[in-house]
Amino acid sequence: MATALAATSLLLLGACASADANETAAAVIEDAESHVEQAEVGADRQSLGISPIDIPIARDVDSVLALAPTRVVFPSQGIDMEVIDVGVDSDNLLIIPESIYTAGWYREGSAPASDRGATVISAHVDMPIQGVGPFAALRDAEIGAEVTVRDAAGESHVYRVISVERIPKAEVPVDRVFTRSGQPHLVLITCGGSFDVNAQSYSDNYIVTAEKVS
Repeated sequence: MATALAATSLLLLGACASADANETAAAVIEDAESHVEQAEVGADRQSLGISPIDIPIARDVDSVLALAPTRVVFPSQGIDMEVIDVGVDSDNLLIIPESIYTAGWYREGSAPASDRGATVISAHVDMPIQGVGPFAALRDAEIGAEVTVRDAAGESHVYRVISVERIPKAEVPVDRVFTRSGQPHLVLITCGGSFDVNAQSYSDNYIVTAEKVS
């Protein structure tokens, strides 16, 4: 099995807001009551993590031919976002869309129409100037909530949340998160925890896993 090396401590969505965006981000937090800690909105540039990991690359027919997701809708968390396909860059770091309003589907893994494995979709929790993103609400997701992913053919794939985890980045179970085996399911990921200004990285990842129901 081929692997992509050093993929940013699991997508390691170390997104952060700039100092100029602090007031805007704080207003977003207050208005949306998203409970995003002020400590997580204050760095001056993007961070993609520092710990090397292996992320599996899938080249099987199932993944290659499956239609890509184009939108993720999580009504209870106020998430309704465009999804684009992403891979890894020249340094084998997982690419995360720069806009906080766009999510990235890891195209080397499973897709919504696949009959096995995880469809992994990630987005920044916040970004310089832009402030706090919709995926910041993942931390408050509840078991049993429904998430819908639409694909390029217009088909809707419905999932039900079965777990919400906050895991230190160095301890993320990559093999489980990016699995290409088992029942088809959805994995949504963003950053969280404390922000290390010197390392320019968040300490944790929020990982929401949802089983496919239709």
